[in-house]
Amino acid sequence: MSQSIMPPLPEASALTLAQYDVPDSSRLEQIAVELKRFQKGRVDARTQGYYDRVQRACSWLAKSLRDSHDPESGFIFTWIALNALCGVRPEVLTTKWWGKERESRPASTKYQGDDAVPSELEWYLWRVSSFDRDGRVIRGVLEERWDDALTVLRARYLMSRYWTWKWRNDDEIEKWKKWGEQAAKDAIGVSPSRATVYHALCEIIVWRLRTLRNQIFHGCATDKHSKRRDPGHSELEAAWLLLGRLVWAFLRLMATESARGSYWPPIPFPRAASAQHSRLNPAWLPGAGRA
Repeated sequence: MSQSIMPPLPEASALTLAQYDVPDSSRLEQIAVELKRFQKGRVDARTQGYYDRVQRACSWLAKSLRDSHDPESGFIFTWIALNALCGVRPEVLTTKWWGKERESRPASTKYQGDDAVPSELEWYLWRVSSFDRDGRVIRGVLEERWDDALTVLRARYLMSRYWTWKWRNDDEIEKWKKWGEQAAKDAIGVSPSRATVYHALCEIIVWRLRTLRNQIFHGCATDKHSKRRDPGHSELEAAWLLLGRLVWAFLRLMATESARGSYWPPIPFPRAASAQHSRLNPAWLPGAGRA
């Protein structure tokens, strides 16, 4: 998609999305409302996938901040914001366009033992890392929240490997910890590449935070009686604070010129009466057609 096709973001939203610090919940909610109004008048099926992502993510991130007294709720709503950014309409997953996108990602260098990982999440992390020039935005988050990152990476119960490998032992667990930490260190190195940033995000988000997400969303943990929910700097609190900063970094990158000039596929559950609230049209995808 050429840059000329994408209308500019509303000025107030653009200014807010350019900020380093996460705005308060009321400002995020204003962005969501502003983008909803903006889409009704100007955006068509070619650009809806972009604006829907930003609008929905801002609304859920706002809710996570309103529930800041409860790390568990905050984490859940922040993950929903991430889902809003990475979700892809199911029919798209059978197209040639998606096949090419999938082939463009680096292969995982280490067996993770979790075949149920949604490809949309890995697709999004690879894509958003391409908008981070020199890795500065994501690197800044990891540097600022380094203690949270280490808490997440070192927690054995947040490792997908821990739950899927029957022959786990302390030596293996220590090896997995070092793998994750090294990936994060590579992403904050002097010259991080797109690939190093992507692998760090996969270690943190796909293989750690997603495990916590599954435990909470699917009732695989209790509400209160867990050491991971102890007051203070718990694994849950660290996960929520780190994910919140990363999602905001992703939104900032989504607002860049290069991100806005890129093609964004339709998202699931398009709004009623919106341009994409109909059967998938192959013309919506560049070089599409069924696989």
